Amino acid sequence: LLIIDLHTHTTPDSDDSSLSIGELIEVSKKCGLNGICITNHDRFLSIKESISLSKTYDFLVIAGVEITTDEGHLITFGLETYIFGMHRASFVNSLVKKSNGAMILAHPYRRIFNEDQNKNSLEYEEMISRALTNPTLSMVDSIDTLNGRGNYHQNQFSKEIALRSQIPGSGASDAHSVADIGTCATEFIDEIKNIQELIIALKRGRFHPIKLRND
Repeated sequence: LLIIDLHTHTTPDSDDSSLSIGELIEVSKKCGLNGICITNHDRFLSIKESISLSKTYDFLVIAGVEITTDEGHLITFGLETYIFGMHRASFVNSLVKKSNGAMILAHPYRRIFNEDQNKNSLEYEEMISRALTNPTLSMVDSIDTLNGRGNYHQNQFSKEIALRSQIPGSGASDAHSVADIGTCATEFIDEIKNIQELIIALKRGRFHPIKLRND
């Protein structure tokens, strides 16, 4: 079994992150992770650079990206450059299909989940119904159901969306700082040595989200 953090951010490519790539890798290794995916906001780490980092640190580093679209944030694997039009999920989906890549819907509770409405069953169902209209649900291979920066109720909401959509759930730290590293990740059944094998594993659904520590 392999434990991989599918969603992390580093500086300077993600301006809201305080983590250097080296710091992210070293702390991730100490936390017992077997690999990480660097998924900065609309900025691409090259596959060549990820392979070089893997060799330097003797640790699996996979290049991905978190793309901001009008319909939500999409973690994608298999794309290598930003193209005008990527603010539309349908366009990103067409590019991912052409590249034989994979895609995860990140933190689907954002902009929809409300703690007050969560306490009322009728309002909760309305929130769920609204979330289920998101067109990206027909495009993604997985939903981020265990996000290290989300609270218990937010992650439960994401889990419910995944269950009702019959889409496999995955986990990630969404790390922006040292404190975020090693909170949540995804456990894979198959061996993964590179981005191609990660994409195949995501397509097969042979994984599940795991919580690595309770904060």
